[in-house]
Amino acid sequence: MAQDTSTDAQIKAGEIATETAALTLTATTVIAIVGSPTDRRALLRLPNGRIVPVTPGARTALGTVRSLTETSLTLVNGEERLTLSLPG
Repeated sequence: MAQDTSTDAQIKAGEIATETAALTLTATTVIAIVGSPTDRRALLRLPNGRIVPVTPGARTALGTVRSLTETSLTLVNGEERLTLSLPG
C-alpha cells in the first residue's frame, strides 16, 4: 500500500476544510493525520472549536490515544474503545 506523504495529507486536509458540512461541529473530530507509520500525529477538533495535536499515548477527554492509522485513530477509556475516522 502506498504511504501518504506530508503533501498528500495537506491536500486531503485542504479538501476537507473546504467541503460543506464535512465536520460535525458538536463532536470531537479527526481533521488530519500525518507522519510515517512509526511516527504519526493527528489533529483533533474538539466540540468547543479548539484544535489539539495528539500522538499515541496522549490523554483526551474521550480516552487515551491507543493507535493512529493513515485514516483513523483509536481511543481507549477503560474497557471502551472508540475509533474516529477522517471525514470523507
